[in-house]
Amino acid sequence: TKVLKINEDITLNLEPSSILHENFFVRSYKKGIPEHQYYDIRDLQKNFYHDKKQFAALMLYEEEGTLRVEGVVGPNLKIRPIESTERSEHGQQAHLVDTIEDKDSVEVYGEFARNKVDISERAKSSGTGFDPTKYAVPIIYPELYVLCDSVFQQKFKKREHIIPYLMTTIQVVNIRYGTLSGPQVRIVLRGIELTDATQEGRYYVYDGYGIDAYASLQKLVTFAAAENQTYKTFDMMYFVTGYDMIAVYTNDRMSALEGYAFVGSACTTHRQLLGEDTAYTFRGIRIVTHEIGHALGCSHDGTSAPGIVKAFVPNSLHCPWGDGYIMSYEQHDSRSMWFSSCCRYDISQMSWSREA
Repeated sequence: TKVLKINEDITLNLEPSSILHENFFVRSYKKGIPEHQYYDIRDLQKNFYHDKKQFAALMLYEEEGTLRVEGVVGPNLKIRPIESTERSEHGQQAHLVDTIEDKDSVEVYGEFARNKVDISERAKSSGTGFDPTKYAVPIIYPELYVLCDSVFQQKFKKREHIIPYLMTTIQVVNIRYGTLSGPQVRIVLRGIELTDATQEGRYYVYDGYGIDAYASLQKLVTFAAAENQTYKTFDMMYFVTGYDMIAVYTNDRMSALEGYAFVGSACTTHRQLLGEDTAYTFRGIRIVTHEIGHALGCSHDGTSAPGIVKAFVPNSLHCPWGDGYIMSYEQHDSRSMWFSSCCRYDISQMSWSREA
């Protein structure tokens, strides 16, 4: 354990982090041709630490006796080095601790099953209902594949910054999932894809400077089915967008939307999730946490509706929206880092279902 004092209020007890799949890779495109780069994950994770109690995850770099810290140091605080400043007489690098900003109004949707297409091998698997052999499984490892669109990528000063940024984001998400039991949930970052505008044109439905969120999510399902050979092994596909996601209604458009996913969809043909993020801001943490919650079987607190998996009906009617847990948008206190009891039970049921 390393003890790191950030300021008078924040002292972190850091443990080494590991979140990457052993065959972690990055796929990018050169003139439309995919290229795959595989990494030594020990090398990527050697400077990677977390503090569960503080909901913190960060990269700790030591260069010529100077410490550089970059990442998340509290439930809504981030840290980064201030590049332009001179070092102090002790050789210390100045850092800025800042609030993780959210849009004022946040809408994160879970969409229920419509027009289900059985397109993958998974859909042909062992029927519906629960698998009793899964009741006693102590821990599950959902594998997440993250696809970053060109607009999200553009704002990073260097392409190499994207990997540590996403590692930190997913590790903080993992700490929030660390409060679950029966089974425990440990998300594994399987790989990252850096998409280009040509590919994005196959699934984004553009709307002015933004994208039509629901129409795009539906096209992501079709895209993944068409490219099943490439994507079939991933439990969840999370599409990170730098575009403004827009909810398009018959007579209205709403741009407060930040995420969209199908409820109870992990490991099915509808395992695509779509969420906004902006380089270096870490505002995607809450969105990713919430959307994966939908994919793992949770409806919004205070609601109930059928999901993609038919073994159970996600039901959070007994957990009021106003309590402010992860599956509502209200944030009053530390409950915004936790899942409601209803959602916890639905995640358990999802893990027992044959379809998932």
